[in-house]
Amino acid sequence: MGPSSVGSRSRRRGRHFLGPEVTAVLVLNAGSSSSKFAVFLGDETVLSGSVEEIGSTRATVKSAVDIRTLSVPDHGAALGEVVRALNAHGLQ
Repeated sequence: MGPSSVGSRSRRRGRHFLGPEVTAVLVLNAGSSSSKFAVFLGDETVLSGSVEEIGSTRATVKSAVDIRTLSVPDHGAALGEVVRALNAHGLQ
């Protein structure tokens, strides 16, 4: 079995696993002190933003919905802010 047949099988399996009900993709890029996120629907960016200065009492949460400065002590709290931004934009 060559590399191309393995790739084809993986792609088929991926489509089956995701199913036809998947309409949006959330991409997270977490660094040491910031996290960026984007939601794509097809090739359209539905929402994007970032949480910067994670670990600080003056972290910045930016999205199309708003820009806020607040305490974000760790990456778990940063992910909570990403979820809040998604919900504020009507994404669940």
